[in-house]
Amino acid sequence: MKKSILSIIAICSVVVMLQSCGAQYKPMTEEEIQAKATEMFQTEGQTAIDAATAECEAGMQAAVDAKVSELLATPPAPAI
Repeated sequence: MKKSILSIIAICSVVVMLQSCGAQYKPMTEEEIQAKATEMFQTEGQTAIDAATAECEAGMQAAVDAKVSELLATPPAPAI
Protein backbone atom coordinates (compact mmCIF):
# COMPACT_ATOMS: atom_id res chain seq x y z
CA MET A 1 0.00 0.00 0.00
CA LYS A 2 2.79 2.39 0.95
CA LYS A 3 4.75 1.59 -2.18
CA SER A 4 1.80 2.21 -4.45
CA ILE A 5 1.12 5.61 -2.86
CA LEU A 6 4.80 6.55 -3.15
CA SER A 7 4.82 5.38 -6.76
CA ILE A 8 1.80 7.54 -7.59
CA ILE A 9 3.41 10.56 -5.93
CA ALA A 10 6.65 9.94 -7.82
CA ILE A 11 4.85 9.65 -11.17
CA CYS A 12 2.90 12.84 -10.50
CA SER A 13 6.12 14.64 -9.59
CA VAL A 14 7.77 13.57 -12.84
CA VAL A 15 4.74 14.65 -14.87
CA VAL A 16 4.70 18.07 -13.19
CA MET A 17 8.42 18.50 -13.76
CA LEU A 18 8.11 17.59 -17.44
CA GLN A 19 5.23 19.99 -17.95
CA SER A 20 7.03 22.83 -16.25
CA CYS A 21 10.08 22.31 -18.48
CA GLY A 22 8.04 23.46 -21.45
CA ALA A 23 7.09 26.76 -19.80
CA GLN A 24 9.03 29.73 -21.08
CA TYR A 25 10.26 32.35 -18.62
CA LYS A 26 9.20 35.86 -19.54
CA PRO A 27 10.45 38.61 -17.26
CA MET A 28 7.87 41.18 -16.25
CA THR A 29 8.27 44.79 -17.25
CA GLU A 30 8.42 47.50 -14.59
CA GLU A 31 4.86 48.54 -15.46
CA GLU A 32 3.61 44.95 -15.05
CA ILE A 33 5.39 44.67 -11.69
CA GLN A 34 3.85 47.92 -10.46
CA ALA A 35 0.38 46.93 -11.69
CA LYS A 36 0.61 43.52 -10.03
CA ALA A 37 1.88 45.02 -6.76
CA THR A 38 -0.88 47.63 -6.74
CA GLU A 39 -3.53 45.00 -7.46
CA MET A 40 -2.27 42.73 -4.68
CA PHE A 41 -2.03 45.62 -2.20
CA GLN A 42 -5.55 46.83 -2.95
CA THR A 43 -7.06 43.34 -2.81
CA GLU A 44 -5.33 42.37 0.44
CA GLY A 45 -5.90 45.82 1.93
CA GLN A 46 -9.62 45.66 1.26
CA THR A 47 -9.78 42.12 2.66
CA ALA A 48 -8.03 43.26 5.84
CA ILE A 49 -10.37 46.25 6.16
CA ASP A 50 -13.43 44.03 5.68
CA ALA A 51 -12.17 41.55 8.30
CA ALA A 52 -11.41 44.31 10.81
CA THR A 53 -14.82 45.90 10.24
CA ALA A 54 -16.62 42.59 10.72
CA GLU A 55 -14.62 41.86 13.89
CA CYS A 56 -15.35 45.33 15.26
CA GLU A 57 -19.07 45.05 14.53
CA ALA A 58 -19.27 41.59 16.11
CA GLY A 59 -17.40 42.79 19.19
CA MET A 60 -19.59 45.86 19.48
CA GLN A 61 -22.76 43.78 19.19
CA ALA A 62 -21.48 41.36 21.84
CA ALA A 63 -20.68 44.27 24.19
CA VAL A 64 -24.14 45.77 23.65
CA ASP A 65 -25.83 42.41 24.25
CA ALA A 66 -23.80 41.88 27.45
CA LYS A 67 -24.69 45.34 28.77
CA VAL A 68 -28.39 44.86 27.97
CA SER A 69 -28.37 41.50 29.76
CA GLU A 70 -26.64 43.07 32.75
CA LEU A 71 -29.16 45.90 32.94
CA LEU A 72 -32.11 43.55 32.61
CA ALA A 73 -30.72 41.25 35.31
CA THR A 74 -30.24 44.06 37.85
CA PRO A 75 -33.40 45.03 39.73
CA PRO A 76 -34.32 48.68 39.50
CA ALA A 77 -33.32 50.86 42.44
CA PRO A 78 -36.25 51.82 44.72
CA ALA A 79 -37.50 55.37 44.35
CA ILE A 80 -36.83 57.59 47.32
